[in-house]
Amino acid sequence: MTHDSDFVTRLGLSDTVKAIIDRTAKEFEEVGDWVTFNTLAYEAADRDAPFDLNEVFRLPSVLGGSWAEEKVSLTGLGLLVADTAPRTAETMTRLAMICAERKMRLRDEATVGEAVLTEEYEFPATEARQAQKLVSLIPGVSSGGSLGDNWS
Repeated sequence: MTHDSDFVTRLGLSDTVKAIIDRTAKEFEEVGDWVTFNTLAYEAADRDAPFDLNEVFRLPSVLGGSWAEEKVSLTGLGLLVADTAPRTAETMTRLAMICAERKMRLRDEATVGEAVLTEEYEFPATEARQAQKLVSLIPGVSSGGSLGDNWS
């Protein structure tokens, strides 16, 4: 994580919370899903490091939290402040630019989806499929929820 950034410093995050953010972003980057509590605990045990599950719940909601299942989820901002998901951050930035350009050009007719990304923007098919998760994490781009095939 960019630990020396003003934003992260002002939040006063513990080293454990910073590590949880980094590990969660890394999991998302590698497998497209969020890290489980068990994975965090197992990895701490493997390193013979202390692990307090309560640290997960100290994660500021602006960066992420545990809202469903026994997993840590990150917001778009949480993914961006971690330095363990560079491809994800790059893709999110690219998606935000594409969505803004399409909205300006197409106005209320603007949609973006897997087909649009692969055909018009040369996204690889797997990256275009994963983009649906990312587009819902970018503030102001979508209202979240199930976006269907052509994401509005």
